[in-house]
Amino acid sequence: MTNNDFEMSSDQDSEEELLELYAAGKLKPGLNIPVDPKKEFINNIGGLNDALKSFQSSLPWSERLDIVAETAPLAPELSMELTEQQQFLKAGKIDEVALNDFKRETMFHRHAQTAVMTGIELLHKHNIPTHRPEDYFAEMFKSDEHMQKVRHALLQRKVELEQTEKVRRIRQEKKLAKEKRVAAVQEKHKQKRDLNENIKKFRKGLRNDLDFLETDGSKKNQKQENSKEKKNLTRSQHKRKGKDAKYGFGGKKRGMKGNTKESTFGGSMKSKGKNRGSINKKKRMSMKNK
Repeated sequence: MTNNDFEMSSDQDSEEELLELYAAGKLKPGLNIPVDPKKEFINNIGGLNDALKSFQSSLPWSERLDIVAETAPLAPELSMELTEQQQFLKAGKIDEVALNDFKRETMFHRHAQTAVMTGIELLHKHNIPTHRPEDYFAEMFKSDEHMQKVRHALLQRKVELEQTEKVRRIRQEKKLAKEKRVAAVQEKHKQKRDLNENIKKFRKGLRNDLDFLETDGSKKNQKQENSKEKKNLTRSQHKRKGKDAKYGFGGKKRGMKGNTKESTFGGSMKSKGKNRGSINKKKRMSMKNK
């Protein structure tokens, strides 16, 4: 017989022995399997009252702060809500456990309400303040060193965000400037191509005018300069410029009303001499005829 066969036969014998013992009633809980002892709950009301009297007689109420209060009357809104919950229970919308929970919470609320009212009266009776004074200084839970670290971290984060925004803005400006330069170069090449095409057309006789030599670029530059000058002028300068355009803008005043060669003869001296000679000749001819 091998070792495996021996082990299998011994296991079978042990199982059969356990079955025989269990059938005879000799196997009971606790002999082979540990069982937790049964807990006994004792509501020792007398002991609790004795413990309460022990510290009630030795300490004042300001040190104990114990309150025995009855249940406050049910508020109208809670009564209405309780009635609705009962209707929901009858309709089958909620179960009884939910209604019991609501009643329990309502009872806690009513007990707390009575205890608060009684406690405030007792506090006033023992000259214990119930409101925080205006100059009350509460020590912070965090230390000053910790708050300084938090402040330093916040400032550092703010600086990092500002630097990131600045770098992003600089990149955007560089990108826009590059696009403007590329657009300006492309416009310049386009104007050059158009000029070469117009020159070729003029040489071939397809075009007779030379208007293409007056490029629109000079006109645009002049308009841009004028618009820049207008933008740079203040309100008073705009007003002065308008008056100068309407009434003149100063200059030489002395001798402005004196007669000149043009105002006297209405033209050049040569033409006036010729006219004068012709007038004198006509006069002489008329006198001879007389």
